[in-house]
Amino acid sequence: MTSDEQASPPEGDLEGPTQEPAAPHGGILSHPVVKLILSMVVLQGSLFLSGTLVFRGLGPEERGEAAMVTAAAAFWAHLAILGTPAALLYFVSNRHLDSRRMLRMLAWPMFWQATVCGVLACVTFVVLTDFGRTVNYFWVELFFIMVGIYLFNTGSLCLAALQGEHRFTAFAVVNALPILIYALLVAVLFFSGWGNIPLYLTASSVGWAMVPVATWVSLRNRRADANDQIPSLSEVRKYGAKSAIATAAPTDQFGIEQLIVGSMIGHKALGLWTAGWAFETATVLPGNLLAGFVAPVVAAADPSQKKKMIWKWTSISLVAALLICGVLNLLMDWLLPFVFGPDAESAVTVAKILVFAGVFLGWRRVLGVSLQALGVPGLSTWAELACFLTMVAGVVGLGAAHGLEGAAWGMVIGGVVGSILQVIMISRTKVSELPEPSAQTEVG
Repeated sequence: MTSDEQASPPEGDLEGPTQEPAAPHGGILSHPVVKLILSMVVLQGSLFLSGTLVFRGLGPEERGEAAMVTAAAAFWAHLAILGTPAALLYFVSNRHLDSRRMLRMLAWPMFWQATVCGVLACVTFVVLTDFGRTVNYFWVELFFIMVGIYLFNTGSLCLAALQGEHRFTAFAVVNALPILIYALLVAVLFFSGWGNIPLYLTASSVGWAMVPVATWVSLRNRRADANDQIPSLSEVRKYGAKSAIATAAPTDQFGIEQLIVGSMIGHKALGLWTAGWAFETATVLPGNLLAGFVAPVVAAADPSQKKKMIWKWTSISLVAALLICGVLNLLMDWLLPFVFGPDAESAVTVAKILVFAGVFLGWRRVLGVSLQALGVPGLSTWAELACFLTMVAGVVGLGAAHGLEGAAWGMVIGGVVGSILQVIMISRTKVSELPEPSAQTEVG
């Protein structure tokens, strides 16, 4: 883990706006975006390995049960965080702050929010499983819902701190770390014959527990250009509230669509959905990982360069996702049964649709953080809300009429709506060139 890629403003102007990072002296392989791409490859490979082994080890029914656990935890974990990672990233990057001070300030408020939302997540799970009658490991799963919320929220803040300080090597490593550890542990459990839902959930928790440890190692030295303009907790909450829905990304991060599919169509159908979803992550990842680069860089950039950076990197994200989508859909007929086994063959069409949905779901993420970096997080929240409501209506309506394939098209419609709205919003957002480090924005 390295800690040497701090945000470095131009010489002689340690507090002024920064330009987009050029490729370092180490060559193109040292560019932050290349590091994020390498992280994406490791992350995607780990997701494929873990998803394949868990599906083969548990079968569609129990895989669907495990997905209900993670979906319930994900929904309330994102509510507990309330946009705080976006606020942390923005203030650390824009004001060149020491993120360790921000993390200390936020520790206890986030702990209590996670506790309250953890209890509510358990209540949700109790109701959805008919007081545990439809699952096999009820009390163990309740325990991991609570643990998962604490670990996910802590990890989200740690990743935001690394992004805010422009420590892109550390971010690339830590971002892939929990899934990589999880995949390795899943492989051990699968090939030893010990795999079951509690042990797979334990493996996931171990992976996420490593995120704060690795972040602490990376942030052990204070950044060279840090200043002391620490925002108040109320400022952080205000920014976080405006960006809360966009940061939480309920359209595909809450697991709402999985809860709908699992409760409306059944656990087996949800197990097949997760097989298709494993491929969908490939088209989402370019947007998600470029968002980790675009947000801090645009927030710290000269006002005159912000829009140029946004259009450049959002275009790259869209093109990359479309290329991945085309390749996967050409290979899907034999690739999905090969990876997940003959039990998953009926998920091929669903997987193709979800891979296409991932193009727009990932693109709307990088567009959303671009709006936040321009200082108008409220706009990204309105766009995400429209995306989410469209997705829910589509998954419920089309799912009821056409089953899994209809539900998957609901995801496509939601992603398209969110992306188009944010393109329009970015186009209409005017950046006023002011001497302050944080350029004001207005919508005209």
